[in-house]
Amino acid sequence: MISLSIIWFLLIGILFAVYSILDGYDFGAGMLFFRAKNENEKRLIINSIAPVWDGNEVWLVTAGGALFAAFPEAYATIFSAFYEAFVIFLFVLILRATSIEFRSKVENAKWKIIWEKSFMISSYLAPLLLGIAFGNVLWGLQLDSTHEYRGTFIGLLGPFPLMVGLTTVALFYCHGALYLSFKTSEELRDRILRCVRGSSFAFAIFFVFLSVSVFFANQRMLRNYSEYSWLYIVPVVTVSSLAALLFASFKGKYILAISASSILIIGMIALGGISLFPEIVPALPESSNSLTIFFAASSKRTLEIMLWIAGAGIPLVVIYTYYVHRIFRGVVKIDETSY
Repeated sequence: MISLSIIWFLLIGILFAVYSILDGYDFGAGMLFFRAKNENEKRLIINSIAPVWDGNEVWLVTAGGALFAAFPEAYATIFSAFYEAFVIFLFVLILRATSIEFRSKVENAKWKIIWEKSFMISSYLAPLLLGIAFGNVLWGLQLDSTHEYRGTFIGLLGPFPLMVGLTTVALFYCHGALYLSFKTSEELRDRILRCVRGSSFAFAIFFVFLSVSVFFANQRMLRNYSEYSWLYIVPVVTVSSLAALLFASFKGKYILAISASSILIIGMIALGGISLFPEIVPALPESSNSLTIFFAASSKRTLEIMLWIAGAGIPLVVIYTYYVHRIFRGVVKIDETSY
C-alpha cells in the first residue's frame, strides 16, 4: 500500500507541474513582449494573459501551502536556504503584477516604457530563479546534521542550477510563443512564431547538457532507474515529447507543439521527482544529512486530514481554471475595457 508521504510527494509534484504549464505561458508571453511593434500589439499580448495570470498563480500558492503542511521540515530547510532568492522572486512577481496593472494608468510614453521593461525583465527573471532553485534541490544542498543550510547565496549559482534556470527560461519562452499563436493574429502572430523554432532548439541543447552532466557528475540522480526499471518510461516519454515539439515547430503544427511542450514540462518535473525520491532535500557532501519524505512528513493524522481537504479544494481550482480559460479562449479582441 502506498504511504501517505508518497501520495503527498506525488501530489505536490502534480501541483508544481500544473503551475509550470499555466504560469509558464504567462512568463513566455512577457518574454515575447519585445516582439510587439506598436501600442495595439502590446495591448494584445498583455490582454492575452490579463484574465488568467493571477488565477494561474493560485497553483503556486497551493503547491507551496501543500509543501508547508505535508513536509514542514523540508519547507523550513528550503526556504531558509533560498531566503534571499525567494525574496527576489517575490519582488519579481510583485513587479510583474504591478507592471501589468500600472502600464495603462497614465497616458505617457516614458511611464509606459518603464513598466514595459519591468514586465519583460521580471518575466525572464521569475522562471530563471525558479529553475535555479529547482536545480539546487536536485543537485543537493550543503546541509549540516540539523538540516540547516551552511552554504552562501553565491554558492547557489553553480553550473548545474544555472543550466536548469536557463533550460526553464528556454522552455517557457517556447511555451509562451505557442500560447500566443492562439491569442494573436496576422503580423504579430507571424513574428512570434519565428521564435518557436529557435527556443525549442535552445531547450534541446540545454536538455542534452543537463543529461550529460547528471550522467557523469551526479549518479545519485539516476539510482532509482536501476531499482525500478519501469521508470524508464518517464525519460522515454519526455524525450519523445521533445522530438514531437521540434517536429511540430518546424512543420507548423502548433496544436501538437503546445501539447508536446505541456507534456515536456510535466516530464521535466517528473524526472526531477524521480531523481530525488525518497529524498525531498538531498544533502551535500554528507548524504546522511538529507531529508527524506518519510522523515520530513507531518503526522499521519495531518496528512489524512489534508488529503480530504485537497480532495475537496483542488477540483474547485481545476473547475475555476477551466472555466476562465474557456470564457477567454480564442484570439484577443481589444475594446474599451481592455488593458
